[in-house]
Amino acid sequence: PFVYNPLETPDGQVVLVAGRTGSGKTYTCFNIAQQGIGYGIHSSAIDFKGREWCKLAEFVDTKVISMDGADPVFVNTLRLDDLNCKEMFSNAVTGTVMLLSLMVDLQPNEGNAVDLHNILEKATMKLYSREGVFQDNPETFSRTASMTYQDIIDIVADLESTGIYNENQVRICNLIKLRCSNYFSSDGRYSDLMRNEVTVGDILNTPLIVYSFNKNSNGELDLLDTIKVFMVQFLDSKKHEIRKQQHLHTFAFYEELQRCTSFTVLLRYISSRVTGSRSSNVSVFLLLNAISALDSDAMAQIRSNITTKIIGKVTEEDKKVLVEKFGCGAIEKYIDLIIDTSSVLYRNCFAIQYETGHNMDKALFKTILPDYMWEKLNTRDSVGM
Repeated sequence: PFVYNPLETPDGQVVLVAGRTGSGKTYTCFNIAQQGIGYGIHSSAIDFKGREWCKLAEFVDTKVISMDGADPVFVNTLRLDDLNCKEMFSNAVTGTVMLLSLMVDLQPNEGNAVDLHNILEKATMKLYSREGVFQDNPETFSRTASMTYQDIIDIVADLESTGIYNENQVRICNLIKLRCSNYFSSDGRYSDLMRNEVTVGDILNTPLIVYSFNKNSNGELDLLDTIKVFMVQFLDSKKHEIRKQQHLHTFAFYEELQRCTSFTVLLRYISSRVTGSRSSNVSVFLLLNAISALDSDAMAQIRSNITTKIIGKVTEEDKKVLVEKFGCGAIEKYIDLIIDTSSVLYRNCFAIQYETGHNMDKALFKTILPDYMWEKLNTRDSVGM
């Protein structure tokens, strides 16, 4: 029998699940998530298309958080009161800086991204210091409960007026105030997004969390969607950390993340959370319908951190990339069987090549579930003729 256990090692696991639309990769991950939940492993899924992962609610305890409804939610990255863990202080600072940077959306002709980062980091640290929140004293973290993003913007305005910044840096301060007001000002264009906060307490005890974006299958996500993705995955990372402290495990499924406008930035952040020193007990599954999303030089570090490849029906071009850049030579013959259109035998089959740190192997497998589950979980409507 084929047994793959990504949790038999403390090292962070990044799993690539690649296959063309309709190849069954989401269905296969449904199976992986259900098996994990059966063993007490919580799962979370970012579902851009929507109406797919929520179908698992028929079989497991699920909480669906709509990211595209009438009552959108936001995550306050400044808060540390829900984590008695001083190691998460730097994560809160980094997360806040990145979130606000995404909102500013600095263009190449508008200034230096390093200046933007430094200004936001200085303002964030100044806010924590002003409120008496100290990294080495988790007892002070309760003071972050009332912190808001507007506090950061007010501090940026104060820093601008001190005369410590040059002309270019002052221009960036103005951009921060102007563009962030779209989110934090009461009459801002996106102010509705910042009215309903979701906290780690809302998701901590539910085995499956689905963040549903309800987007069509082809459209690219805009900047607002990218911001939402970052917020929910930041929230998820806090759940991961709490469960890790309890010696528990989590699976995180990211479906078609390449559709985000800041895909590279988001993927680097997610990868750092999984493969860093605080990453154990979390396995990330990246679901892609085109491997070219990871083909650029900027993705080299991400590619090197992928420990398992689960490959379905792909194009000949993608197969070549998988073999040459992802080290999938050992399963090339399996991939050839899957993509052979002359046979239906290997429909919804996948080739897996894995290395957990304790074991390494390869296999060709097919996901099969009972008919009653297939009917509930089917992600594509059929038409009778």
